[in-house]
Formats: sequence, C-alpha cells, structure tokens
Amino acid sequence: MPDPSAIIGNSTGWAPFRCERWRAERVREVSGLAQHPYLPVDGRAELVPPSFLSAQYVDAFALGVPDAPARLNGGNACRWLAEVRVGDALERSATVVDVEVKNGRTGRLELYTIETVYRRTDSRAEVAKLRYTAIRRFPEPATAAPPATGSRPSAAGRPTGAELPAGAVRVFSTTVSPRDVVRYAVATEDLYEAHYDESYARSSGLHRPSCTAC
Repeated sequence: MPDPSAIIGNSTGWAPFRCERWRAERVREVSGLAQHPYLPVDGRAELVPPSFLSAQYVDAFALGVPDAPARLNGGNACRWLAEVRVGDALERSATVVDVEVKNGRTGRLELYTIETVYRRTDSRAEVAKLRYTAIRRFPEPATAAPPATGSRPSAAGRPTGAELPAGAVRVFSTTVSPRDVVRYAVATEDLYEAHYDESYARSSGLHRPSCTAC
C-alpha cells in the first residue's frame, strides 16, 4: 500500500471563488441564521454565514487523497481573519498539511488534514484559514489486531454528537429536512451519495440507525 504521507504538501494552487448570494442564502436558511448580523447593514451587503466557507466542498481527490469504501468528514474548523460579505471576490488554495494512520475498530483509518486559505482577489489579503480532516476507512481482515482498550475519542480526536469542547458555547441548533439536505449539497457542491442515499451509505458501512453526529 502506498505511503499516505507522500502526499503531504500537495496543493491545488490558487483558484477563484466568489461568495455568491444564492449559496450564502442556502447555507443561512438551513442553519437557521436568517437574522442580524447576516442581513444588509448601512448599505453594504450582508456578512456570509459563519459556516459558509467551511461548508464549501474541497476536492480531496485533486490533492491525492485516495478513494476508499468509506469516506468520512472528521471535522472542520475556521479561523476568520476579516469580514467577508456576499458578492466578495476571493481566491482559495488547499494543501495537505498532515497525514495520520490509525487502526480503528473496523479497520485501517487514514486521516488527512487539509488546510484551505481564502484571500481577496485584489489585495491578496487573507480573510480566512480552514482545516478539514478527510478520513478514509479501509476494512481489515477479521484477524486484525484489536484497538487498545480504555477511553477512546472520535476518529479525528474531536467530540461527537451533543458533546462540546471545553469553553465552547452552543450558538444555535437546527433540524433539517431531506429537502434541506439536497439544497445544502447543491450550494456547497458536496454531492457525496452517502448524504442522501441510504442504500449507498449502508454499503459503505456508514449507516447508523440513530446518527446524531452526521
């Protein structure tokens, strides 16, 4: 099997990205954030929702991250460096900055940390830095060594479900419909079948009857 760490440093290069209104509106509606300060103020366009950039699809395959029977999102984090408003012209570049291999309960896990930087097209001033963990799961034979016992964090070392990191404050929560899922997928260009096709999710080993952290 190829060494996963060989793709560290792979980058997409800079590509244009415009904060289109319809995309921002879909993210805002699904998130339940259609209120101040995400509405127009003082004649200026509204701010994009806080999750807007982190929701946008990053092509992990273009960075050399392999496909696998199961593809999972291990979590997203966004550090805002400046205000970003609807209609702003940006450009972005994504880079693989770290790779970790683990033996999970159901097989081998490869965790790829991808950093995406957004900057203004005109001034090149950075407006946001994001980190995304792309997980690839490769089933192991039944004779594979069991994982270590004891307390066990989520696959990406982050809380799942209703848990929150220490000091974090829950800003909002929302319940989405199947229609919301489709609209959100189109707005973020993330059309992974496991999000809306139950049979595909089951065949990939991703289906859970009472999933609270999908």
